[in-house]
Amino acid sequence: MTVNFTGSYIRTVSIMGTVSVENISLSGVAVRLSGMADAQTATDNDGQYAFTSLRAGNYSVEISGFHSDEVAFEFTSSSAAVGVGEAAIVSFDGTCLRTLAFRAR
Repeated sequence: MTVNFTGSYIRTVSIMGTVSVENISLSGVAVRLSGMADAQTATDNDGQYAFTSLRAGNYSVEISGFHSDEVAFEFTSSSAAVGVGEAAIVSFDGTCLRTLAFRAR
């Protein structure tokens, strides 16, 4: 018996980026992905995160879990539209509110 399947190969996409404050990487920041898939991760020691093996489509990326009394971000969420085989970079750069306390860590 022979079984043939027709169709096309589904190539995946990825969304990655960084979270930093005045060029200082923030580790341990929660990053939530929603859209064609839902997932959550945290930034690594270099402030980087990555979501891989996603389907093409529209996504929202949101950050949380940082000390909002020490740092501020103009936006804590952003959207990305990725096509088949593409990668999107979604990064967040904030500013220090309490410079001495933040840099002492």
